[in-house]
Amino acid sequence: MGSILAIVDLYGRVYTYTTVNATIPSATPSGEYLLRVEQIALHMAQQANKAQFYIACSQISITGGGNGTPGPLVALPGAYRSNDPGIMVNIYSIAPTAYTPPGPAVWTGK
Repeated sequence: MGSILAIVDLYGRVYTYTTVNATIPSATPSGEYLLRVEQIALHMAQQANKAQFYIACSQISITGGGNGTPGPLVALPGAYRSNDPGIMVNIYSIAPTAYTPPGPAVWTGK
């Protein structure tokens, strides 16, 4: 895990957040990238168009990169459909280990 950040609002409520560390594969070529992190709320996803997406993006610059070929690549919007497995799913009827996230496989640099 990463660091812990605490924020106090105007009413004295304290919110804590734990950052998560991620490693970008060393084979990633140098260049400009959009790093996109998604969280999908699935509590109502057994109904069409009820999954809730929470997205954060950062523009990052990779220098001294490798000579890998990231893939598979996707276009956004358009990478997902509302009825894809992992988006339209009844999480109350499957084991947590049976859930498969939507989208292509994560590129590991190999």
